[in-house]
Amino acid sequence: MGIINQGHIVASGTPADLKRGISGDSVTVSVGEQGGERVKEALERLPCVREVRETPGAVRVYVDNGAEAVPVLVRALDEQGVRAASIAVESAGLDDVFLKHTGSSLRMSRAAGEERPETGASSYAA
Repeated sequence: MGIINQGHIVASGTPADLKRGISGDSVTVSVGEQGGERVKEALERLPCVREVRETPGAVRVYVDNGAEAVPVLVRALDEQGVRAASIAVESAGLDDVFLKHTGSSLRMSRAAGEERPETGASSYAA
């Protein structure tokens, strides 16, 4: 499997190998129009957080243990006066691999019609 970004192969390997490069869980916090950048700044300072990526209407937070991190994340958001519309915890998947290597979600790219390599956008190939 390969991931192509702007016409260049940015990652390749078996799905298992690619997912192994992203250990832990991802926590997606839907924040709507409350300022994802402000939320990102508040969460990336927490010791349990390895990385935060902003996506439209949400932030994706990478942590070692999602179940333990959620209460900490919610407290930090509450201190900033931010109410999460929803919070979802997932083990790292191929969408997380795609996001790590391209900066955009595979789901968002597909919805926007960006999976075609001829557009110069990001795509994946199996």
